[in-house]
Order: sequence, then structure tokens, then C-alpha cells
Amino acid sequence: QYRYEPWIMADRRNIPWYDVRFRGYGQNKIIHLEYMNATGWDFLVHPSIFLVHRAHPSTRVRKVFTQEKDEHVSSSDGRPAPERMQDEDFKYSVYGRVQTLADEVRRLMSAGTYQPVLDNM
Repeated sequence: QYRYEPWIMADRRNIPWYDVRFRGYGQNKIIHLEYMNATGWDFLVHPSIFLVHRAHPSTRVRKVFTQEKDEHVSSSDGRPAPERMQDEDFKYSVYGRVQTLADEVRRLMSAGTYQPVLDNM
């Protein structure tokens, strides 16, 4: 559902790594779970466990991201209009960079060639 983040419980030793390019704000959990889904993971809903998200103060980055998103999105599906994605303001905004990266990752997932980018270890 739009504007809801997916949350899972899993053994971190057995799931794919997060892509470090999404560190900060936006699309990190969504892309991670889309990747898990694309690589064949099964998801189950536990019948008697649920999660409650407690409100917390907004960070500076969240405020910037939300403001930029409001400036660029005019559709009900939360996606920027294609002509807006070419604007210089969009390309260099926090929201624009995250959205452009997410679109590229989804394209690579569809082609079966995506691998999360990891920190140098």
C-alpha cells in the first residue's frame, strides 16, 4: 500500500544485504524486500503478531525529502510526472536522487542483474 513501509522479522545472517546507496532516507526497506521477492524469498504473515509504529520526531533529511517530494509529485500514485524527472531541481534533490536510483535498481532487478552495493569491508 502506498506510503506504508514493509517491516519483516528475519535472521539477518540469512537475508541479502541492504544496498548502501539507500542509506539515509527513502526506499531502503522497500527495495530490500523487492529484491528478496525477486530472488525467490517466501513471506508469511504471522497470525498473532503485529507491529505498532510509534511516532517519532522528524529528522532534517525527512523534512527536506518530504518537501521536495511535494514539489515534484502531482499524481495520486506518488510518482513524479515524467517531465518533472528531467528538471535539474529534481535530479539534484534528495527525493530525485532516491527516486532515480530506485527506478534504476528496479530495472536491473527486472533484468536479473541487480546486486546490492555494499560498504567496503
